[in-house]
Amino acid sequence: MERFLVLIDVPSIKQYVFGTDTLAEIRGASALLDHLNRQEMERILERQFPHRVEKVYANGGAAQFIVMAQDRTQVEAALVELARVISGKTGGGVGLTWGIGRLNPVGGGSYKAALDEAFSEQRWWRACGMEQRSVPTFPLAEECESSSYYPATRDYPWGEEVKIISEVIARKYDAATNPQLFGLWHQFVNWLQSKQGWPQVDPTKISCRMLEDIGEASQTRWGYIGLIYADGNAMGRLVQEISSAEVARAFSELVDGSLRDACHHALKEILGNFIDLVNEEITRPGQPDTQLPGDILLLGGDDLMVVLPAERAIPFAIRSSQLFEEFSRDRIQGLQGEAREFLKSRVGDRGLTFSCGVAIGPARYPFYLLLELAEELLASAKRGSSSDPEAQAYWAPSYIDFHIQAGSATQDLRQLRRHDYGEGTSYVRTLRPYRRERLKTLCEAAKKLSDARLPKSKLHDFLEAALEPRPRAAGWRAREIFVRLPETESVTQRSTFWNLLNQFGAVSMEDFPWTRRNGKKYTALADLVEVCDLFSTRASKERI
Repeated sequence: MERFLVLIDVPSIKQYVFGTDTLAEIRGASALLDHLNRQEMERILERQFPHRVEKVYANGGAAQFIVMAQDRTQVEAALVELARVISGKTGGGVGLTWGIGRLNPVGGGSYKAALDEAFSEQRWWRACGMEQRSVPTFPLAEECESSSYYPATRDYPWGEEVKIISEVIARKYDAATNPQLFGLWHQFVNWLQSKQGWPQVDPTKISCRMLEDIGEASQTRWGYIGLIYADGNAMGRLVQEISSAEVARAFSELVDGSLRDACHHALKEILGNFIDLVNEEITRPGQPDTQLPGDILLLGGDDLMVVLPAERAIPFAIRSSQLFEEFSRDRIQGLQGEAREFLKSRVGDRGLTFSCGVAIGPARYPFYLLLELAEELLASAKRGSSSDPEAQAYWAPSYIDFHIQAGSATQDLRQLRRHDYGEGTSYVRTLRPYRRERLKTLCEAAKKLSDARLPKSKLHDFLEAALEPRPRAAGWRAREIFVRLPETESVTQRSTFWNLLNQFGAVSMEDFPWTRRNGKKYTALADLVEVCDLFSTRASKERI
């Protein structure tokens, strides 16, 4: 018998989960993939190698196992069978790549050497699978209504309509309605019941059916949703340094568990008024009328994706990143032996961190475009994190970037930031991305500005002035609007606005609204007004 280290990866996870705009299909794909990843992979391998499988980790679309087998050929055959079963359970929508490393001392391999060997083989398989996979079909076959690149295979009743869909999409709908799979949002509801004292309730009765339902729960921008996409900072560097299966297992459990706890606790706080109302309705006879407006689309490894009503997205990003750092720090303190030494020597007494992209837009906006925007914002936040003066080799602070998509126009984020916000010029109209603590200050300032009850027209005038492409004209127009703000004993709009803007850099009346930094001029005016408008409830169509 020989020991082998096996790496398994699900390529193109986002393409499978988010290959559609329908919430039920996204929810079902996410639930099915999470179930297959966390439970089925180990069960299938255990059938091939009874009592000879050791799970290192299995989450986030990746897995690592140590198996004992006669030879490498037997391991390869088992992985081929695993890929066949996974493909069958997803209707052909998911494939696998893998790498195998010889782990036993006879083969000359330590854990690190076996891991390098497995990574090398896995990279080769990924390179071989870069081409677009063709889907066999017939010239006269009808296309799937949800994913046109798949042939339709069946009618599927969904609510009051009947969909003509492919086998891939049908499996997603089956998973979305299967209570035994316990999708990510259902797991949050079950957490409320088991940890927070909620009475028992069928999660499907209080879950939103469509993205539009989540948007309609927005109290400030009716019909708008916020997509939060988070990813761990410096995780790749830490993973590359792991030299034993024990450390790999402990690190994976720490990251995955901290992220899950942070997500659930942050949702409980951010959706507190909805949760309290649903809780009251559950205790009364009949079905609850209120839904919990949100969904967890990805949660595993160091990846997190959540959709919420528009004004709750940025507060969730702030709070979840803070909790992730706190929970991971506490878990590091509780580790023992080699795992504790590994993390303490690299991150010290600090916890792990992640950065976020927050894309806010209409619920009816094509979801794949909103996802692309969130990915661009996440990349911007990661760049800000890595370039922060306090960033180190294995630790970087949490950064968050956000953008509010108005209307249906689609623009490249970098082009938009250069054209409208002056990035790369001597006069920059935004401080994004923000370090988490700084963004929290911006949100608090925006709420104070909203409480000062500046007319909405004035706020929009300030935004137009901030985005005026000619710097001198922008300053002149902003000063003109500012000096016209009322300032009396009972109405202090001008002094309030001045004090709030000065929190983001010293501003003089001669150079208003600019502040100097590194030889350039910046202003947080546009950021402050946009967030203020997002948090203002005066234009709300729906209130709770």
